[in-house]
Amino acid sequence: MADRPAPETGPPAPVTDQQIRDAFRQALLTVWTRELDLVSEGVNERAVVARIAFALQAAITSWGAQWRVDVEYNRWRRPGFGVIRKALYVHGFDAADRRPVYPDLILHDPHGRFQERNLLALEAKRGRPRPRDRDFDLAKLRAYLRELHYRQAVYLEFDGCGEPPRLQWFQLRDGQVHTAGVEDAWQRRVDSGSQEPLPGL
Repeated sequence: MADRPAPETGPPAPVTDQQIRDAFRQALLTVWTRELDLVSEGVNERAVVARIAFALQAAITSWGAQWRVDVEYNRWRRPGFGVIRKALYVHGFDAADRRPVYPDLILHDPHGRFQERNLLALEAKRGRPRPRDRDFDLAKLRAYLRELHYRQAVYLEFDGCGEPPRLQWFQLRDGQVHTAGVEDAWQRRVDSGSQEPLPGL
């Protein structure tokens, strides 16, 4: 089925980095308190991310109708190219070519034509991921920031037994990807200078 023409939208209303983080934390809190079976009985991370997306969409309703949360969204509006599949060069993991990617969750203005339309990209893992799997997800997040111009990216790790999740935040500043902090989602303990990987849960 052919893609329908996207409605034109003006520049999105300003959204601060703090608003993005607060809305995401609120979505996590909603899922961890109202959907306890999903996060405490070893349910696949896709099901958990889907509920986070639903809660995050509810948390951003006051921002304006253009903002949307999508799961495994694989399209990108590139000026001069129209709608194309998302593809990235993930440094250290694919030396030959760009590969298609499907972020676990994104917060964006899907019809916007402005660089600030991409607010947040998420990768999530349940349980104890292998180091290479974690490293690949972190490399993807850095590539989302560099190549697809997301403002922030977050790596979510949770044990599947109901304990609070752990977050690692990244930001793009002056063309460089920076680790913006590691935190406990409930207590908001952020070490803004941390470069350490997340500990296994």
